[in-house]
Amino acid sequence: MLEFRDLSRRGLFQLLAASALGRAANLLEVERVAGRGAGSVAASNVRRYRVRATITLLGVPLFTKDNVGGACAMIERSPSGVSTIQFVSGSWPERLKGFNRFGMVQEAVREEGGTAVESAYVSFMTSSAEKNFDQAKKSFSERGASQAISIAHGRTRPASYAAALDHLVVSSKYTWLDCPRLMAEMKERLSPVQESGAAGNPSSADLPFLHSVRAAFAAQDPSGEWLFVHNAKLYRLRTKMSRVPEGLQMIAKIAERGTNQESEFRVLYDPADGSGLPLRFEFRPKSFLHLVFEQDPAADGPSFSSLIAQEQA
Repeated sequence: MLEFRDLSRRGLFQLLAASALGRAANLLEVERVAGRGAGSVAASNVRRYRVRATITLLGVPLFTKDNVGGACAMIERSPSGVSTIQFVSGSWPERLKGFNRFGMVQEAVREEGGTAVESAYVSFMTSSAEKNFDQAKKSFSERGASQAISIAHGRTRPASYAAALDHLVVSSKYTWLDCPRLMAEMKERLSPVQESGAAGNPSSADLPFLHSVRAAFAAQDPSGEWLFVHNAKLYRLRTKMSRVPEGLQMIAKIAERGTNQESEFRVLYDPADGSGLPLRFEFRPKSFLHLVFEQDPAADGPSFSSLIAQEQA
């Protein structure tokens, strides 16, 4: 065992310096951007959801099951112009015969004078190869001791992008309740981001996905179009707003820029709620699967650590 008495003062300094450099190298871009607002949080909002799933075949509902999963979202803002969004969701394996799917997103945006000057994100999810209902049924009976995870992370600045995509394997013991801890553990294994040759917005940093959705709601335009960045690719977000008895509904469609293949999701907001967190949202992750996330303050879920209030390396 190495003890401090075995080290010269120079050797001890070199060891501490190497340790500090290692911590800096392992700091994700989203943590670095969020850390620009460290010191105080002006506002923090958290909302929990339960998930209802409907299985369909050729567009016809076969059966619906409530509370098959959950989700939790957190938004923070600092007086210095930094905002962060964290979102985690997943299934309850004990309620789905062991079926275990989960994912997490962290985003940070820093603004100066109302303009985004840098943004960053990291998101991971369990790999899901099921393309139809028969494959989904088969996956219930084929579970091993490990599961594959795909992780996208990157940052944007005016006229520039940097990103990386990693594929890791983790133990099947993890569920969506473990996502914040798993995020912290996996970051040591991620690749450094690489600059993209794509030309970005020269006047501001493009926003990541959740911040773009929040900006669309804040604008409350009857119809709008936004761009967001993910894994060094630009995507188009088209929105339509309408008043419904429950509040303000946004129908949104996303597609990679330059393509016409769109995915649709719907979000319900309370127009008087300034947090920007929805009351309900729904989408189809698979052609045979329709998920509805309903606000439920009593729902269980993991606890988030503040991204803004963290110590900077």
